[in-house]
Amino acid sequence: MLNVVGIALILATVSLPTFAVEGGEKTSVEKYPFLAQLSLTKPNGRTGRCSASIIAPQFVISTFHCIHKREFDESYAIDNTLVITGTSDAYNPSNPNGIVHKVERFYHKDNVSYDLFVGIVDILIIKVKVVIS
Repeated sequence: MLNVVGIALILATVSLPTFAVEGGEKTSVEKYPFLAQLSLTKPNGRTGRCSASIIAPQFVISTFHCIHKREFDESYAIDNTLVITGTSDAYNPSNPNGIVHKVERFYHKDNVSYDLFVGIVDILIIKVKVVIS
């Protein structure tokens, strides 16, 4: 399992600049069962959301900028980030189909000099506490 994490982190160090997806189309978890979403509750009570992909039974991959904020540290982000799987609409609070996973640990390049505008090294591997089914 750590091989998957190691390969992803190596790729992150040599990745080209990435940009936001714009003008995407709605899809379904049935068509793409590896879909996941992150939900991060910020100190001000607002919720940040990002897309993610399941890459192994206990791991998802997303973007580092989702949890890298000035107003809180990584420990706060781990405690306040949820990974939601099994649904195409995790942002709908009345949706009963999503499965919520708590975060155990983040893996990312240490001492990142992250550049929000360029997006270099914008990769995050997340280990959840319980195997994703």
